[in-house]
Amino acid sequence: MRSAQALRGSNLFLVFLGGLVALGPLSIDAYMPVMPDMAAYFKVDMVAVNLTITAYIFGGALGQFFAGALSDHLGRRPLGLVGLLIFTAASLAVTFAIRIEQVWALRVLQALGAGTASVICIAQVRDLYRPEEVARKIANVTLVMLVAPMAAPMIGATLAQLGWASVFHFLALYGFLYLLIYFFYVPETGAGERRAVTLRSLNNSYLAVLRHQVGGRRIAQRIMVFSACTSGIFLSYLTNAAFIYMQHFDLSEFQFAAAFAAGGLAIMVGNRTAAKLMGRFPPARILRAANALHLGAILSALAGSLLFPNSLGVAMGALLAIVAIGGGIAPSASGYFIGLFEEDVGSAASLSSTFIFMVGAAFGALATLLSGGSLTPIFLVMLAAGLLARWALPPQAPDAG
Repeated sequence: MRSAQALRGSNLFLVFLGGLVALGPLSIDAYMPVMPDMAAYFKVDMVAVNLTITAYIFGGALGQFFAGALSDHLGRRPLGLVGLLIFTAASLAVTFAIRIEQVWALRVLQALGAGTASVICIAQVRDLYRPEEVARKIANVTLVMLVAPMAAPMIGATLAQLGWASVFHFLALYGFLYLLIYFFYVPETGAGERRAVTLRSLNNSYLAVLRHQVGGRRIAQRIMVFSACTSGIFLSYLTNAAFIYMQHFDLSEFQFAAAFAAGGLAIMVGNRTAAKLMGRFPPARILRAANALHLGAILSALAGSLLFPNSLGVAMGALLAIVAIGGGIAPSASGYFIGLFEEDVGSAASLSSTFIFMVGAAFGALATLLSGGSLTPIFLVMLAAGLLARWALPPQAPDAG
């Protein structure tokens, strides 16, 4: 097993972390093509199957909330191993479900494991790199993770030929292989002194994050709100992607997989663009400009839904622009946020990830409830999220470090 310091110069470790963070996208995107098959198997409508996404988001938020803070007290490595074990077991258990309610419960458990294993990745990057390096390293981790949204729908569509359960067999195998790699090759990266875990100690860690200030200003908290609202734009798309492409535009499973993969490629383009800009401009300036572009793309999508409601090209073009810009914002904001902290890094990652996940899920659920068979309400929810993100951005924010 390599030492933690030896990992600093290892690009393979960043690739590993990217694959670990990819547990979430894989667990959602890979099974989207088999959702109609699941509805038929469990004899329920698509609304009931869509709730498995909501269940997953809830479980992921729960895992993220506790794992980062616990890793400050117990170490990163134990939490990573436990999370992967839970994820693998729950993924396999889904294949034995006989009622959709059981799938809901197991998806919560599956996401609990994935959230536990993946949230500590951001903390591990902060453990190993200086604040000024963090944003670019996170962008590299995210770049690897972005392979999942591109490949997962095609994997799901291919495995659908073997039955919906094969997707969860694939996820269980993926989790098990990562569990083996983590156990044999990943050392502890947290340098902090191990502390007893109590409700008071966890509460104090979270309070320290909420009270954190830079030059007397609560920059970190505002970036966290900004990130959460921005994630609401993406999750409004993600939660409704199957409806938009497979129902509204009547695409087949493989056509949907191709359209969804195009979104993953767009996110990757946004990620690489942001990575190049990070060394040239202050993070606050990048986020402000990106948010303005985000709002412009959403307004274009909204106009298209009103003027050309049945045009796949117009809708898809706008959606690709929206997710590309979001792909640039996410690592920029995440690196900016976590780079502000010297202590309680795991707690900061936990609190931020949980808040982002829950607020984003709320926007996604709201877009689903209001859609009513139309794209316009979805884009209106995105617009509201983008405007709230704009409001949250701190004016003339000082840089990290």
